[in-house]
Amino acid sequence: YFLPAAQEAGYMERIEDIVRRKTLELAASLAGSSHRNVHFGLNISADILSNSKAVESLHRQVTEIGLDPSLISLEILEAVMIDEDKAAPIKSNIAHLSELGYFIELDDFGTGHSSISSLRDLSINRVKIDRSFVSGVDAKSDLQKFTSALINLAKSLDISVLAEGVETEGERAWLTEQGCDVIQGFLISKAVPATQLGAMILKSNFGSH
Repeated sequence: YFLPAAQEAGYMERIEDIVRRKTLELAASLAGSSHRNVHFGLNISADILSNSKAVESLHRQVTEIGLDPSLISLEILEAVMIDEDKAAPIKSNIAHLSELGYFIELDDFGTGHSSISSLRDLSINRVKIDRSFVSGVDAKSDLQKFTSALINLAKSLDISVLAEGVETEGERAWLTEQGCDVIQGFLISKAVPATQLGAMILKSNFGSH
């Protein structure tokens, strides 16, 4: 109920700005604090991607806070590519962000008709396979065919693969066997407050595994 109301009231731009700023501040506070780089993902809306000034503002915000763009994943919903007229400036701005060093991720991969054309036209570093292709995949032979096909398609193009919504060890094991590079989901952790997240990341980075 909240997001549609916020959209109607004209608050979404402000909300996005606050969430983005707090995320970047957390990323900056953890940068250099562990043995491995901490990689943060930001969902980027079509409104920002279609506006070159908004893109420059985002980049300025990242650099002013002292972050390396390569440590920021910009998560893009493939649905923003459906409208061809609106897609042209978006593709141009994504290409610019890639040139600036940002890690570009295509979210909800496999759920829209634009998947393959998006891989062809954009500088995609990683695809995120939607949970609908992950839930119970270790026990569902029909689902395995689709999920393995998505993984193989990305891999054939030298694109990294992340599986969303992993909740069981069986799902993790099957995905690992298929060559999936990264997982996220409740098997790792549910959503936690920023302070707890920072502690978890540092513990993981300083741990042996």
